[in-house]
Amino acid sequence: MNESATISSGNTRVIRLLSLAGILGGLVLSCGDQMFFYGPFANLSDISTMDTGQVPIATMGTGASWRLEFTAICALLAAWLYTLGAGALYYALLPAGKKIAITVCILFGMAMISVGVIHTVYFAIGVGAQNAYAFGSGLEDAATATRLAVEVFNTETIMLYVPGIIVTVLFFYAVLFKKTHLPKWYVLLFPMVLINSQYIVLPLLPDNRFKVSLMGGYVNGSLTIFFLFMAVALWNVGEKPECKGGN
Repeated sequence: MNESATISSGNTRVIRLLSLAGILGGLVLSCGDQMFFYGPFANLSDISTMDTGQVPIATMGTGASWRLEFTAICALLAAWLYTLGAGALYYALLPAGKKIAITVCILFGMAMISVGVIHTVYFAIGVGAQNAYAFGSGLEDAATATRLAVEVFNTETIMLYVPGIIVTVLFFYAVLFKKTHLPKWYVLLFPMVLINSQYIVLPLLPDNRFKVSLMGGYVNGSLTIFFLFMAVALWNVGEKPECKGGN
């Protein structure tokens, strides 16, 4: 390992704090997800968003307004924490070279900011649903009132996939073929892999409240797992700076 890639023990605390920030961001926004989703399976509508599935319009429309307010605040806090957590990736990939470490860090940070922004669009879906129910409309009218916000959500999610795919390719390349502070198997925990595993996992589950909660929290739960295992891998990296992977 060359000298420029060495992480000093003095940076260990910074690395730990960045990793913990990512974990906390995942936990905060996972709580926000449940404010939207937790409710009966029957409350799911036939309107779907990318990455979160069927929208629980009835749950959001008939639930307490403080739940929407709470999750909107969670989105802002999580965006800050997730972006800080992206900084840990720089240290994790530093042995692969500063250019790739900086590029991955920036792209992943962009993706984390996007997660927070897109989550606020879900807040707009909830507001539309609550307004429809407040004026005495039923599920059908509430679904109509939320369609624009759902379309925006899906459009922004597609846009997020642009930096998401690029950073996934770079991460896989660095971890599998370069020296890093992460084991090769860690590519299986990268968010793009974990998040898309829901299309295999969710259809296998019975239709109940647990499935609804899992649907809503799958994205941020995946990010929490990613940051958690990265924190474990990097916890003592400044004290034991050996690298993994590569040739």
